[in-house]
Amino acid sequence: MVDLPSLHGLLRRMPQGARLLLVGDERQLPPVGFGLLFHRFVEDPAVTSTLTTVHRQAATNSIPEVASQIRRREMPSFTSYVAPHSGVMLARASGRE
Repeated sequence: MVDLPSLHGLLRRMPQGARLLLVGDERQLPPVGFGLLFHRFVEDPAVTSTLTTVHRQAATNSIPEVASQIRRREMPSFTSYVAPHSGVMLARASGRE
């Protein structure tokens, strides 16, 4: 994420009429320094586009759906872990270790 001083320096050095495209994922990393600027841009629908298709996981993977439920503040239902399977499952801890 770009912080405010870095963005200011970049904008000062851009030629007249140039355009700047910022690409990022507001759900990935927390702001660094004065990085809240990126989050303010994301809140403005006039300057923001949102990708809605997940390409990082296979369609059969349960991670995107669980992440979506958590973002909607819903509690996902987890199945108990049975090895060897992939996806999101609940693994109960048996002790403090």
